[in-house]
Amino acid sequence: MTIQPDGYQPAQGPASPTPQIPQIPQTPPTAAGGARIFRLRLTKVTSVILITQQRRTNYTGTLAQLENTARSVLVYNLLLGWWGIPFGLIWTPMALVRNAKALKQLRALAAAPN
Repeated sequence: MTIQPDGYQPAQGPASPTPQIPQIPQTPPTAAGGARIFRLRLTKVTSVILITQQRRTNYTGTLAQLENTARSVLVYNLLLGWWGIPFGLIWTPMALVRNAKALKQLRALAAAPN
């Protein structure tokens, strides 16, 4: 038995076998029609005069579904995001840029081979 410099003495006895970790397939999830499934996080801004609310929501679906969702969130932000003073005027452009970047990353991921 060896004693470590800090006084630690390792336990003696049979070494326990290392547990086997099941291998998870590395294929991306697919929908019923074979289309790949993705997740997209979008920000919605709602403003009414002095009150502004910012919500970040995760959406899951195919590329086409998420593009439609991103388009509807864009219209929502453009119609309802600007009206709060001062945060509606600040958060809405930030949300538009953040959502555009997320959509761009999603399209790049979808274009990459499996």
